[in-house]
Amino acid sequence: MTKKLNHNVKFLDEALAYLHKATVSESAFFKIDSDLSDEYFTRIRSVSRTAIPLVIDFSRDGIDVHLSGASEVFSWGNGQIENRAGEIIQMLLILLTSNIEVISYGANFKKFIFREAYTDKVLKEMKVFDGLFVNPFKKDKQLFFALI
Repeated sequence: MTKKLNHNVKFLDEALAYLHKATVSESAFFKIDSDLSDEYFTRIRSVSRTAIPLVIDFSRDGIDVHLSGASEVFSWGNGQIENRAGEIIQMLLILLTSNIEVISYGANFKKFIFREAYTDKVLKEMKVFDGLFVNPFKKDKQLFFALI
């Protein structure tokens, strides 16, 4: 018997369908955390070793995307989900198909650069603060390849 998934998983399924890929429950790109999966909350993890570590939490309250250890890099609440479904699917497409460069300054500050896989064109840049202290002397760069 297959466990029920949170209804917000449909946004990731729509992004995968756009790319002509299997749904989350059948996908080789993701693993559903079976301990945290029902109609109220579903956690999905990427399984690729070359793509960015990606965790997506789907809940009754919204969708939270965690990247490379940074919490809630993207977060959409119910109000945004109802009014901006197209934007959410577009961002999920960028997450799935971009090469992502992560520049870390210590554990609390990361810069993410999303680049189109074939042209290297920058699609989006963002900075995430996960704490109060930024260490300018501890700079680390990583490049992750597109998940799909």
